[in-house]
Amino acid sequence: YSDLALPTQGSLAVLYLPLEDVQALINDTDAVNDAIFLLEDDGDAETVITLLEPFGISSVVFKEDHPSVVFMSVGSAKIKNMMPVIGFVFLFIGFITVFMTMARLVQTDSRYIGVLMSLGFNRGEIVRSYLMLGLVITAIGSVLGIIFGFLFTYGMVGAGIGLYMSISIAFPLDIVPFIVGTLFVAGAVMVSVAIPVVFITRSSVREALEYKPRGTVTTSRLGGKASRLTRMGLRNTTRNPARLAITVIVVGITIGTAGMWLVMMDSAWGYMSDQIDANTWDLRSAFNAPVEADSVDAGFLNLDPAATSYVIPYTAMSTIVEKGSTQSGAYVYGSNEMERTKNFDLREGKLDFSGAVLSSKLADDLGARPGDDIDIVVGSTVVTLEVTGVVQEAIALIVYTNRDVLAPLFTPEDCNGAYIQLVDPATSSEQAVRVREVEVVAGVLEIREVKASFEEMLELAQGFFLMFFMISAVITLAVAGSAVIISAMERDVEFATLDTLGFSKWQVAKVITVEMTILAIVSSLIGIPMSFILAQLLAESFAQVLFEFPVILATGAMITTFFLGVVFVMLSSVMPIRYSWKLDTEQTIRERTAG
Repeated sequence: YSDLALPTQGSLAVLYLPLEDVQALINDTDAVNDAIFLLEDDGDAETVITLLEPFGISSVVFKEDHPSVVFMSVGSAKIKNMMPVIGFVFLFIGFITVFMTMARLVQTDSRYIGVLMSLGFNRGEIVRSYLMLGLVITAIGSVLGIIFGFLFTYGMVGAGIGLYMSISIAFPLDIVPFIVGTLFVAGAVMVSVAIPVVFITRSSVREALEYKPRGTVTTSRLGGKASRLTRMGLRNTTRNPARLAITVIVVGITIGTAGMWLVMMDSAWGYMSDQIDANTWDLRSAFNAPVEADSVDAGFLNLDPAATSYVIPYTAMSTIVEKGSTQSGAYVYGSNEMERTKNFDLREGKLDFSGAVLSSKLADDLGARPGDDIDIVVGSTVVTLEVTGVVQEAIALIVYTNRDVLAPLFTPEDCNGAYIQLVDPATSSEQAVRVREVEVVAGVLEIREVKASFEEMLELAQGFFLMFFMISAVITLAVAGSAVIISAMERDVEFATLDTLGFSKWQVAKVITVEMTILAIVSSLIGIPMSFILAQLLAESFAQVLFEFPVILATGAMITTFFLGVVFVMLSSVMPIRYSWKLDTEQTIRERTAG
């Protein structure tokens, strides 16, 4: 399916046979349709092409333009550019998580810093001690990061390779990514530790000992006629608006990062399915020699005329398409009834096949728009066409036009293939067998096969996306957990007071659950638009490497993102609940009220 540009796994077999065996298949012991030339000097290429013109060559492919070379060089380079984007997403979330956790942890230790100051320790010594804490955390985190990073990389690359081809992979011992990750984490930890320590040590001993978290604390009458515990949960949630806003935004971003993969998967699946379904033909036959177009009908293709809705001849060729100094390899399809073969999704211009209608990917690669001129190059023959329209295509590089326009390249009275629409698409396999029996037919493509291979590919890709989703969801759990546990540590006096007032552990747990429910709902609502924004950014990278598709925030993806966001945030409520249950009330009150 090279012209459709659908990468498939295990659906293509390459057989290397003696030349005479292949010639016997087409009943011509003297025929060849391809040749490979090794030039002594690259500058002789144009001379060789000119000398080959009498043989009626249809296309010339230079080594650097061969699909295998392009895939390994350009494709690999683009993948190398895309993967850091994914890595940056996780680094960004990691930085926010580390900063929020470490900064709050140091702020909670303010009283202990005040004690150290009262004992005569200077600011530099205190800062160094906390920086050493940061180094220890960095070292432990780096070791775990390297181990999990290697396992994650191995699984991700294995899943990615599985989408395209069955090849073995060997991981080079490249330590640069791990060094970059370690330095990034070290920087995040050190900054997170140093900033609050510096601010605290700039204050007096008394101010440090009496440190209270900054932020405006408000009271409200939320809850109405709700139960006492529910009202407490509602009012506790909103009593520090600044902290609530920061927390829900940070958690919402992480939920959006997880939901991004669901949005990407849903958008890609739906769009690619629509692209395949847009083709109205059921079979597409290719001929091994030019055939007079007027003679191509159902009878010529060994089909019952009553079983076919249409048979449309076409001319196809692989060419080089140029616009100015920019060029790209592409397929050209010419048919006088092209508009019947597909329900084109017009992006720009109009569907006027007297000129060139470009696929969106090709138009973007060339920088071509309606009204521009492009050159179709086959050997030394050049045909200049005006771009009349651009149609939405996932990845295919195709020029759609009329057969007559290709006259300098191909005899307009002839064709080298035919689109076939069947009355009953379910019989396509049986009808394809009949078409293959025609001597001039080189091959038959069933649209059902294309769709089946595409669905197989997306099923593999679905696992790929879900793996990223689960990783992001776990990060969401960690971010939410770190946010609420630090907050719980600052509220130990509150929990101890509730205990002395006769509130049971289960009642305290209900108050915390109400708070976490509000946090989960608001964060998940923020996560929905964030998932769409992040999916848009990542889709731009995917368009450069795999295929382009419009990102659509479908209802299913929104509901799933919201529901799973709430679930994972609520799971983190276990941490503050366990903390409140294990709190020693007597010790807490004695420490906090000691003069």
